[in-house]
Order: sequence, then C-alpha cells, then structure tokens
Amino acid sequence: MEPAVVIGSIADRASVVTKHQSRLRSKVGRAGNRLIQRLVLPGINDSQRGFKVFSGPACDEIFRRCRVDGWAFDVEVLAIARALGHHVLEVPITWQHCDGSRVRPSAYLETLQDVIRISYDLRHDRYGLSHR
Repeated sequence: MEPAVVIGSIADRASVVTKHQSRLRSKVGRAGNRLIQRLVLPGINDSQRGFKVFSGPACDEIFRRCRVDGWAFDVEVLAIARALGHHVLEVPITWQHCDGSRVRPSAYLETLQDVIRISYDLRHDRYGLSHR
C-alpha cells in the first residue's frame, strides 16, 4: 500500500539526533507519546516532530475535518488519516533541538486535553468518518 501520509520520526533507529533536548523535556515527551499511542495513535512512535507530507487527495480529505488549533493538531490529522484508512509511514530523519523553543509547560496540559477530546470525537464519529 502506498503511503498517503509520510512523517519524520526520531524514534526510528536510523534517525540521527545531533542535539538533544533536556532530559525533563525528553521524559515528558516520551510519557506524552505513550499516552497519545494508547488513546489515538497506536504504533505511531513520533507524532509530534512536525515533519509531515500528505498526498493531495489525503490532504483534502483529512484537513477539512480538523478542529484542533493547537499543539495536538498533529495528533488529530494523523488520527483522522488512520480512521479514513490512509497508510501513515514513519521515516528516519536527522533532527536537532533548538534552544529557545516556544513550547511552554502549559502546552503539555493543553495538548493532553486536546488528545482526550480527539479520542472522544473519534469514538463518537464527530469527524463524519462514517458519512463519507
């Protein structure tokens, strides 16, 4: 199956991280990823990295359903893609942490709330997935 969505992942063994983020941020990120996998994206190891490419048809079908306007939008688009039956492929990347990140501690709580809402919306077909 040809992937409709390709995402860059540092979770792949072939990935290279040239500058790591702090241990605390890394631990919080791993815990968040486990929760995201458990609630909405099993098997996606790095949903938040930001490197994403969509086929044209998949893009149209996915993004018109999106509701989240925050850090969890990555989770939402991938969850919708999966729910629509699109293949999501993780590929290795070279990545480095940039000092001065705009992610504040409150973003983790906001993202958690959004992930819970995405999980609920998927279970209750609030994305109109069964009406396509």
